[in-house]
Amino acid sequence: MAGITPRHCIAGSVLETGPATRCMGRAYFVSTQVTPATYPWRDPAGARACFAKHKMGASLCVSAGLMFASIVFATPGSALPVRTTSASVRHESVHNPFTAIANRAMPGLPPANWPTLQFVDSPPGVRDTANVGSNDLKYTVTFYDFRSRAAATAFYDAPPGSMLSFLRGAQGYSSLGGPTGIPGPSRGLDLRSCIGEGSGVALFPTGQCSNGSQSFSIGVGTIAQVGPVVLLVGYVRNNALTKAADSSELGHNVKVALSGVSLLRSIGISSR
Repeated sequence: MAGITPRHCIAGSVLETGPATRCMGRAYFVSTQVTPATYPWRDPAGARACFAKHKMGASLCVSAGLMFASIVFATPGSALPVRTTSASVRHESVHNPFTAIANRAMPGLPPANWPTLQFVDSPPGVRDTANVGSNDLKYTVTFYDFRSRAAATAFYDAPPGSMLSFLRGAQGYSSLGGPTGIPGPSRGLDLRSCIGEGSGVALFPTGQCSNGSQSFSIGVGTIAQVGPVVLLVGYVRNNALTKAADSSELGHNVKVALSGVSLLRSIGISSR
């Protein structure tokens, strides 16, 4: 969440930056509303009491668990600009080490080309999802966090097509043999698309497109499992489409994938 730092959280609590924020052990969501007087609180007395108690540069004073749970970053009578985010985007307890990935940079990659990781909507069955794309539009990195290694393994073994939603232009994938350069379970993917992508044309599991044309390769992916997390790195060729990807292209992903593995290890997540 741009512009939000731990000092905005009530003293003695923990702030997880991202669309869903946890403070004092409770989950909140971002709202542009400013004060209790300008928001139809379900718990107006509690909100007023919280604002009165925590006289800080920014106060977190919204009761969690509302139908539209919100978090307000405000000074009395004035607004601190924040971004409104869907309440469906949330991440879980600070006891889950994966939550430490928010706003982290990909280690060893040039900061000028790589923004920090942000939490995004998760596919069904995934506990938390964090994503980042390179500024040159070539790479997308997505981390899928699961409640167990078994659940992560099931996802890794048969990834749903929905996992490609973060990859520009990718509508499907096929297996791609060859070394990935990544320790632990990992393999290559041929990222595929159809003419007319984005206009309702679908890609069938057979590789055929719904308009009768044959799908083509737009890049390569590397999928890896690190403990309860599945990592997906996608490399998309800019304006270079081929009938099928070559296994040598997986080399494009090695440095980025190893950065992702290193980041997971830095927050206490490994294959062991």
